[in-house]
Formats: sequence, structure tokens, C-alpha cells
Amino acid sequence: MRRGESIRPDDVRILTVRLSQLPRGALDGVDLAVGANARKELRPGEWLTDQMVRQPDLVKRGQP
Repeated sequence: MRRGESIRPDDVRILTVRLSQLPRGALDGVDLAVGANARKELRPGEWLTDQMVRQPDLVKRGQP
């Protein structure tokens, strides 16, 4: 997935693992990833962390 693209439900897969195996900042729910934008290029099989995605702006600058 390219930088800036929006993450869709079919782009994400849930895995059950031990807490000790998760990287720091790993997203713990699909709802945190779906609809977010990729901050960098994302590769298949890569854990999603809070540093890799950003939530889209609800209001753009200059709009009410």
C-alpha cells in the first residue's frame, strides 16, 4: 500500500498472538486501521502500529 492511501477492511487481517510478540504501538483493533491513511509505504504481512497510520482530517483548513 502506498503512502497516503486509505486502508480498507479487506486490507487488514486479525491475528491472535501473545502480547509479548506485538511490536510497541501495535493497533489492537480493525476499527483503528480501517479508514486511516498510511503514513508510509506498507508491505504485506507487516504489523500496523500507531506510527504507520494517521486518521483522516474531519475538517479541512478554512472550512467551518
